[in-house]
Amino acid sequence: MNSNTLLESAMEQRLRRRIAEESADAICGLWDEPRGCYWRDTEQRKTKSSDVSEFFPTVTYRSTEALLDLIFRYPDWISDEQRVKILNEHLPTVFKRSLPETPSALDAPDTSVRNPFTTTLYLVAATRANELTKEAGAEIVGLSDIEAATQQLLTACLDERSQYSSGHPFIQFHILRGIMASMTRLQDGQLKDDIASLQDRILRSLKSETEQLLAKNKLNQLAPSGSVGLVFCAAALAFWGDPDDRYYVLPALTVGFEAQDVSGCWPLGRVVRRNRGKRGERAWDFLISTYEIAWAASETLLKLLKQRESLLRSEALPALERLLSAGRYAERSVIELQSKEFPKRGWCSDPPYGELLVESWTSANVLQSIVSLSELVDEERRNETLKTFVFRDPRAEDWPSWQR
Repeated sequence: MNSNTLLESAMEQRLRRRIAEESADAICGLWDEPRGCYWRDTEQRKTKSSDVSEFFPTVTYRSTEALLDLIFRYPDWISDEQRVKILNEHLPTVFKRSLPETPSALDAPDTSVRNPFTTTLYLVAATRANELTKEAGAEIVGLSDIEAATQQLLTACLDERSQYSSGHPFIQFHILRGIMASMTRLQDGQLKDDIASLQDRILRSLKSETEQLLAKNKLNQLAPSGSVGLVFCAAALAFWGDPDDRYYVLPALTVGFEAQDVSGCWPLGRVVRRNRGKRGERAWDFLISTYEIAWAASETLLKLLKQRESLLRSEALPALERLLSAGRYAERSVIELQSKEFPKRGWCSDPPYGELLVESWTSANVLQSIVSLSELVDEERRNETLKTFVFRDPRAEDWPSWQR
């Protein structure tokens, strides 16, 4: 299949825009005004408690980031009414609470330190929100709150007893996102040095993990969870690794696609951690949605395409075809609810049989993956257009001397 056929027939822009609009609608439909946050899903909203002080930070910060991503990258894909409501009502309400005021279900028991996963999402969403304001001192989230959250991230990651101090590349990738989001804002010199040291440690760990997983794949000993892990290793090394690390990125991404099935989803290997109750019984699983894997892969390939010397076109097209397949899966997997309340359409990761619900987190993953895929397709088209121009080197022998 040539590139033109691939790009024109597989995921046309109108379809990608419709998916983006529907996922944004799903997120906004789960906004709760009294609580000032987004519900996790439609079922939680249906069985809501009377406590309007409760706040769901992890899904709220990720939903906020996804909506801001859409506003910054494809502003014409969101209605003026929705944009105004998000910017003027949702953002100030969400960030009215500082991070210590928003305990998460992912926090370790008996500790006041927020888990690094939620902390990272707070930092990414907060710094993204601050990009909306140009004047110093007019930020939506103040420097003191950013630095306090960064210190929380550092403390949680350096605690050897923490379940987040090492582990799945998915967690490490997100922690790096939080580090890089905060680094541009920090003024405390010691905190800057400490967080840079943490960044270096995580990148060295991910590089080593990539080498081990690629070796396992070579020996045909790699489980689907390892393939999924390699997608997030590739993303981290592409964005924040050393220049030499780029040689790891495409092999890691290619192996990551091996866990994708023909429908376009990643059906296996998505469990980050199994959580147990006090008696050792299985309580709930910390899962990565298939759409988030597609998002990380899209962002990685987009990064490589923008560094034009890093990737041959013959290498990019198979990966792009895989991502277009993931986009088609997102279109097919949308859930429709027979409900009087909004949202009526949205996405859910692995819904139980016979139970339909829409999740804000999963809808945010779909939104980010489809926005990233759209920018990826646009970048590939730009590269192809540039190749139609004739290029002549003025240093060539046949160049007229009077034009040198």
